[in-house]
Amino acid sequence: MKKHWFWVCLAIVFILGIFLRLNFFIHANNFEDDECRLLLTMLDKNLFQLFLPLGDAQSAPPLFVVWSKILMYIFGLKEYVMKFTPFAASITSIFVFYKLCTKFLNKKISILAACFLFSIARSLINFSSLFKQYSTDVLIALLCLYFLPNIDFYKLNKKQMGILLIIFVLLPLFSLPAAFFIGTFFIINFLKHKNRKIILFFIPFCIFFLIYYFFNLAPSKELMDAEFPHYWRGGFANLFSRNIISVLCYYFKYIFYPNLNTLFEFILFLGGICMACKEKTRYGIFMLVCLGLIILASYLHLYPLMMRVALYAMPIFILFTIKPLDLNNKIIFPIVLIFLFLGFMSYNTKYFTQTLTPDSGYQPRKLMVNLKENFKPNDVILCNNASASSYLLYSSIFGLDTDDVYEMDIRPVDYEHAYTYLNNLKRGRRFWIFMVKDYVNFPVYPYILDWTKTQKILYKYKINDSYLFLIQR
Repeated sequence: MKKHWFWVCLAIVFILGIFLRLNFFIHANNFEDDECRLLLTMLDKNLFQLFLPLGDAQSAPPLFVVWSKILMYIFGLKEYVMKFTPFAASITSIFVFYKLCTKFLNKKISILAACFLFSIARSLINFSSLFKQYSTDVLIALLCLYFLPNIDFYKLNKKQMGILLIIFVLLPLFSLPAAFFIGTFFIINFLKHKNRKIILFFIPFCIFFLIYYFFNLAPSKELMDAEFPHYWRGGFANLFSRNIISVLCYYFKYIFYPNLNTLFEFILFLGGICMACKEKTRYGIFMLVCLGLIILASYLHLYPLMMRVALYAMPIFILFTIKPLDLNNKIIFPIVLIFLFLGFMSYNTKYFTQTLTPDSGYQPRKLMVNLKENFKPNDVILCNNASASSYLLYSSIFGLDTDDVYEMDIRPVDYEHAYTYLNNLKRGRRFWIFMVKDYVNFPVYPYILDWTKTQKILYKYKINDSYLFLIQR
């Protein structure tokens, strides 16, 4: 048994990671607001239009969306169908991450610790069952980190170069952060030989990427900035008000939630970087250069190092944070263990209990089932702003067709404006109030729920945080 302790522990870690993701996938039987918006844009566009900006405050890599639309054509617009790609990517990532650990970490205990953190990370588990590109971003990042450091460009023949160029052209279309790893590959190989051959090789890629930038990325960024002007500001560093340490600490809090005290994690992370600089292995150098490009992009305000859009960088941060466990120093090693315990002590039984019970607060499917069964032709449907996309998508899925659908225009959000709008609803009509969720920053639930108490309620259905009312005016 002592001989096989590593493989037994690794198997337990793999099973735990798969089980946590599978549990979330099984409970992911509703589309959330962001997923609904992305799906609605897909429904309105053909395959060629998906290579252009999506609109509606949505942005996703073209090939990811095209692949998802093909699945939709074949299997239909169903929750488990659309969520299967990120789920499969998340499961595959566990095994690819292990392979990457074996290339960068030297001790079995270090590999186990890194794989454990990767398997139980809440951010990775949450996005494993969300119809967005972030889980595929992580998988593609891992594949790049595992394969690219082993490729010596100058030992490739023309056929291999052609295949590599095609892969490099396609990767950003499936995952935009792949550009960081492709850029790292170029920098390392150019500095290694200082030969113009690799520059000539990258000219077609640069031309294609510029076309992609001007026709997709730049317009998408402009639309996103107009919709959310300050949303990603926390992921951009500068020399004055927000330095890179603040950005990194904020990112640590996100990827290692609920461990909010980032001091010990940050010290270990810096120690891992120092060790990688000292060892100078291919994988260590590749990740260091890649990390430098990620930080540079944050300073230049090209790509934020923040929350889900930077989930692809999480493997690098885990590996550097765990790297100090490779130390053999009898004095420093116990200190590293203490720092790891203090930095990740919130991964306790309470954390696993919460992780095993996914939040299923949003229930648009069940609301729509009840609405469809009880709806009459002259009824009017009202949605709050946060539920509009959910209504549009699920009414399309269930075939509820009516022109009397309105988004409640309650602005600014306060009692006076809410009551004025609701009290002006035409008398003698039946009004359905369809509310899947509420925005935290602009809540309207309290005003609407309070107003319904003064009205004649013909039908009421509540499940978790979702409400459906039928009001007779």
